[in-house]
Amino acid sequence: MRVAVGCSYTAGTGILADQTYPVLMGYENWAVPGSDVEYSLWQAHRAVDQGASTIMFQLTSWDRITLSNEARHNFSANRSYTGAPVYQHYTIADYTNTTDPHIKWIFEHHAMSNWRTDNLVQRLLEFKAWAADHKCRVDYLDWLPRNKIALHPGLTQLLTRSSVLDWLGDDYYVDAYYHVNPQGHKRIAGEYFER
Repeated sequence: MRVAVGCSYTAGTGILADQTYPVLMGYENWAVPGSDVEYSLWQAHRAVDQGASTIMFQLTSWDRITLSNEARHNFSANRSYTGAPVYQHYTIADYTNTTDPHIKWIFEHHAMSNWRTDNLVQRLLEFKAWAADHKCRVDYLDWLPRNKIALHPGLTQLLTRSSVLDWLGDDYYVDAYYHVNPQGHKRIAGEYFER
């Protein structure tokens, strides 16, 4: 089993599911619009547990966070892990547009912190090693335009190719948020990974 994880860029916001580059390459597309790197790590762990041989892991923007919103604590409610997560994905747009002081605080003191960024880089390195121990190859790919957003130095050892958007250019967007049209997904599937 080959699985792709990531956010709306890989999920194919604005196009049909069978037009996405993972599907065109024969991968199961587990990407979820709006998700963050931590959520993708959770999905990737699930994929390895289910026998995945390859994970294509699209790194998204670091300014997102996925939070549980079950409204009760597992241990204080005397219940263990249920395996059925209830969660909400929050993006920078949620931070910008919300009046909820809790969301503002979480973004300002956690989601955008250097500690969280360094922690996520370490977890990505550890996941690749753990997956290899389980006979699963992990290919990380960078999506963000690096001429506008600097790459964390810890990621240089994980990212062996240029950013998808830097490589693809500006002619393939379906919107102003870097979502790619079907022709761009087809080009990514056919050419990006051959380099």
